[in-house]
Amino acid sequence: QSLIRKGQVKDMVAGYGQVIVDECHHIPAFTFEQVLKQVKAKYIVGLTATPIRKDGHHPIIMMQCGSIRFNESAKRQAAARPFKHIVLIRYTDFKIPFESKDVGIQDIYAALALDKHRNELIFNDLLKALEMGRSPLLLTERIEHLELFAERLKGFAQNIIVLRGGMGSRQRKKVADRIKVIPSSEERVILATGSYIG
Repeated sequence: QSLIRKGQVKDMVAGYGQVIVDECHHIPAFTFEQVLKQVKAKYIVGLTATPIRKDGHHPIIMMQCGSIRFNESAKRQAAARPFKHIVLIRYTDFKIPFESKDVGIQDIYAALALDKHRNELIFNDLLKALEMGRSPLLLTERIEHLELFAERLKGFAQNIIVLRGGMGSRQRKKVADRIKVIPSSEERVILATGSYIG
């Protein structure tokens, strides 16, 4: 976005021979596409984990970056890693508390975040992980959910790190610097929104 101001694309974009677009699934956004239309590079590489968009605008990515040249699956990557992936399913008695069948995902996220029994299970799992000397990472979609766990964990962990969308570059740097100096002997819990870490 620093390459376009008030609808005007900076001339410098036309001077590159190769352009690498990280998170290229954002190309269909108007300003992003405006910048790429001005690129004269011979080579354009787009990188993304999600080339197919739910809104159907992925052909724009292909028009700007070309066809997909390499594709890796999570299963192949997992098989190549030197550690084993284990999924532990934690059943809860959570039920969608709405009568309507037209419940949106945001309504479900909100209801999950407010479910006291489920939150208690999560909290106890965090405590068990800390007791085992682990450094748990809790992902949620709600900032209020992060705040609830940050408050609840006070006194149980020496270092509670909260990472969420909307943090400025100074805040992010401050948190990164803090993480770097935490001794390995001290407990740490990282609480983050999926959009920030995921």
